[in-house]
Amino acid sequence: TMTGFKNDEGTAHVAFFLDARVWPDGDGSIFATAVVPIGDGQAVAVFEEVPAGPFAVSVFHDKDGDGELDSVALGIPSEAYGFSGGARGVFGPPSFEEARIELAAGESKQITIRVN
Repeated sequence: TMTGFKNDEGTAHVAFFLDARVWPDGDGSIFATAVVPIGDGQAVAVFEEVPAGPFAVSVFHDKDGDGELDSVALGIPSEAYGFSGGARGVFGPPSFEEARIELAAGESKQITIRVN
C-alpha cells in the first residue's frame, strides 16, 4: 500500500527488487513492476510468488503519465516518491540495505510506503 499522494492524478509506478546489484535502476533485472491507479491519496499493488529473502521496493507518482520520475535542476525529483522501510536518501536514492525487508519462506507480508 502506498500513501501520501497529494492528488489522484496519474498513476503510481512500483518496482520490486530482489537484488541489491540492480537497485534502484533495475537495468532489466527488476523482479516485478506495477502501474496502479491512485484513489483517495492511496494506491495498492500486489506481488505474488515472491521468493523468500531480502527485497526492496520503490515507487513514484507519475503525475504527467510519461512513465518517468521527472526532475528539476541538479536531478532533484519533481514528482513524489518513496521506498520500502521508510528509507530516504540524502543525495540520491537510499541503499538497498536501507530499504531492505526480509520475507520468510511461505510468508505473506503487507508493507506501506509513504510517498512525498
